[in-house]
Amino acid sequence: MPQGHGEVKVQAASTGTPDRFAELLGVKSLHSSFEQAACRLSINDEHRNALGGIHGGLIFSLADIAFAAACNAGDSVYIGPAGRGSLYEPGRR
Repeated sequence: MPQGHGEVKVQAASTGTPDRFAELLGVKSLHSSFEQAACRLSINDEHRNALGGIHGGLIFSLADIAFAAACNAGDSVYIGPAGRGSLYEPGRR
């Protein structure tokens, strides 16, 4: 997937290490700071579940990757010990 304007690989600024899972999914970082992060993902057929909707695990993974990008945008390493998400409607394009 070609990188769009302002898109870069997701990585932990504190270590400079790329997020290989984000790369596998095709997630690109738009910006990240300790206060917030934004990521982009182009939805493809492999991101869909058997019913044709966007896989819930993908939605949670995208949120988790953005959260990690914000947590690790500074000089220190942080982790989130837990996460929770609720899906009220099917994900769709």
